[in-house]
Amino acid sequence: MPNESARTVAVALIAGLGVALATVAAAVVTGSPALAAEASHSVADTANDLFLLVAQRRGSRPRDERHPFGYGRESYFWALIAALGVFIAGARSPYARASSS
Repeated sequence: MPNESARTVAVALIAGLGVALATVAAAVVTGSPALAAEASHSVADTANDLFLLVAQRRGSRPRDERHPFGYGRESYFWALIAALGVFIAGARSPYARASSS
């Protein structure tokens, strides 16, 4: 099961990276603020997928002497970092405020 979910996150990361690159290119070519906002959203999603992949990898490590119960709780930390990153990236988007004026 962990391999299947890691594979799913990896596929989402690759697809998200493709979408992010395409929207960034389209935003640069057209100069559209809407595309620029979508590009920042796609980049944030890609970073989110990257953090979730790190969470799965680091959380699935086997237990050792220093961590006798394993590393499973580390997954929660990286998921929190991913959520905060998406929240901050969305709040700091310069195009979110430009479209409301």
